[in-house]
Amino acid sequence: MQNLSNDTSTIELYESIRQGDEQAFQALYSLYVNRVAHEVGRTIAMKEQTMEVVHDTFLTLWHSRATICSILNMEAYLVTIARRLSLNALKQTVRRTAIERKFALDHESELQQLPAEHDEELHYNWLNKAIDRLPPQQKRVYQLSRHDRKKYVEIAEEMQISRESVKKYLQIASDSIQKYLINNRDSIVSIFFIFLPLQYPLF
Repeated sequence: MQNLSNDTSTIELYESIRQGDEQAFQALYSLYVNRVAHEVGRTIAMKEQTMEVVHDTFLTLWHSRATICSILNMEAYLVTIARRLSLNALKQTVRRTAIERKFALDHESELQQLPAEHDEELHYNWLNKAIDRLPPQQKRVYQLSRHDRKKYVEIAEEMQISRESVKKYLQIASDSIQKYLINNRDSIVSIFFIFLPLQYPLF
């Protein structure tokens, strides 16, 4: 691991971060990101999900920067956060996988009877109608995430909003779409679409 530069002490760096200095925080990030990523990678195999957890680890530190000067061992502190978030992410993945498997087993016959390819456009029209009903911000976030397959960080930068806002808009949009499909499509196709978000985890 790198060491802090000779002209910037740890105390000074922490104090700068406490006062909201983003450049100082970037310096700390560069110092520990590889160690944190290694720790997360021991639990989570997918690179994209690993980087999400790494990002959340440092985001947690940033949000609690008011007390950063009281941290005696920064590496141990970050590793502890990373382990907790990694386990939470793993549990969520396992839970969603179990839900998907149960759904597939419970509705195996219905899924086999889904419309043929030439009828799919009709059913996707229902999904598009639900998306079109979303408020502009929610609609844009949903399209960038689901259609363009962009990460939260990329969406946040493009729309100039926080990553937390991206997550909130995406969750609200998904809920709204599900409710619309439930209210307008009393068929197995509706149920199928409702579970589409489970195939594209939000975290």
